[in-house]
Amino acid sequence: MEENGSLYRLLGKLLEYPRGDLREKAHQCAGLVAALRPEAQGLMEQFLASIEDRSPGSLEETYTATFDLNPACCPYVGYQLVGEDLRRAALMLKLQEDYRAAGFATGNELPDHLAVMLRFLGHQRDGAVERDLVENALLPVLQKMAPTLEETHPYGRLLRAVAALLAPVDVVAGAPAAPLGGEAAP
Repeated sequence: MEENGSLYRLLGKLLEYPRGDLREKAHQCAGLVAALRPEAQGLMEQFLASIEDRSPGSLEETYTATFDLNPACCPYVGYQLVGEDLRRAALMLKLQEDYRAAGFATGNELPDHLAVMLRFLGHQRDGAVERDLVENALLPVLQKMAPTLEETHPYGRLLRAVAALLAPVDVVAGAPAAPLGGEAAP
């Protein structure tokens, strides 16, 4: 679904170093969240409210303090999963190969950056790749990072919203769960 792709790309943009269009992207994202996953709408609206009146400098300082100076919220998925070890290097190599095969460019960021991986989900169209990245990398890392930030922290709210968006949802009570946009397991 193209809405999922747009949502993933916007979530990736929200988790990059803040630019002048952060509020605009957050508003767009909130609209998609409301349409696709209403149960996560409140978290996204809380994030939006927490950045609404902040100056660009304040947003930049908050981002830096959260993701660059706080090891518990290091935005590199491989680092969060395995630390600085050869397994992270192998993960980054695999991601780079997947990105290249899909015609996706990471820009100046490492391939295991949370924002890059979310933008990649919005770029590719393979449901199996989406499920693998969500279940084995993104969701575990988001669930690890979010509790390290206070409930009222702007990026704590965003990390919780992204985790809620990626978490499996039972379509029918008792049915196998599927992540956003994915198909339920047989």
